[in-house]
Amino acid sequence: MVSQMPYNAGAIPKDERFNEREAQYFAIAKRHSEKEMNAFASLLGMTTFAVQTFERDFLGPIYMDFGANERNGEFYTPESLGITMARMTLTRSFLESILNQKKLITISDPACGSGGLLIEAYQVIKEELQIDDASDRVLFHAVDVSRNAFNMCVIQLGLLGVMADIYHGNTLTLETFEHRDTPALALWRHQCRTDPALRMLLFLRQLEQETCANRLIEQPNDGDAIAEEAVAASKLEASEADVTFTPQQLKLFE
Repeated sequence: MVSQMPYNAGAIPKDERFNEREAQYFAIAKRHSEKEMNAFASLLGMTTFAVQTFERDFLGPIYMDFGANERNGEFYTPESLGITMARMTLTRSFLESILNQKKLITISDPACGSGGLLIEAYQVIKEELQIDDASDRVLFHAVDVSRNAFNMCVIQLGLLGVMADIYHGNTLTLETFEHRDTPALALWRHQCRTDPALRMLLFLRQLEQETCANRLIEQPNDGDAIAEEAVAASKLEASEADVTFTPQQLKLFE
């Protein structure tokens, strides 16, 4: 399972979430023969090669040919249309304006399917910014009511190496049935919880926000001054920390 990769690689300590997913995996595995399990492993290998080599929606078109339910509104958006929509929206000037405001590029798809539109958006972002890897500059949020679509999106965005929150849920009723981080996001969140320097940065960021809120009510001028001091302190801690952050990650704390 793609979601288990950081655990199995030893990058994240195995926890209750890991044990729960392992139990689900072995419960499913018991229903299949050794030959079938080997076939599943081969299919995962082919999917991994296709997604990581070509960075395209590999599972979506296959699902439309063999498993989609049109009565439930499951229709595949052609790649050409997805690319066109992304190019119309994610222009270079627009993307640079977001990054210049010291924010990650965040994109939400409330009916994500297999994640095809997000994969195509990622392609266009790299193309517009003229970079080979934008995984530290993008955060995706994906939701789908279909369990099959949810699983496909988890697999493909996970293999793509991007940070993404993926939900099996109903966007209209706001119900959530299950949530998965991609390995990239799981690693980042683990670092936030365990790295002392990064925890200090997060604390200073929270302190800055709370201080501004309280002091602006009591003494507006002092609140502005304290906010500036908190930001300066967070920059100092970031520059002296004995850890490696990308420029985009550091911008989260400015």
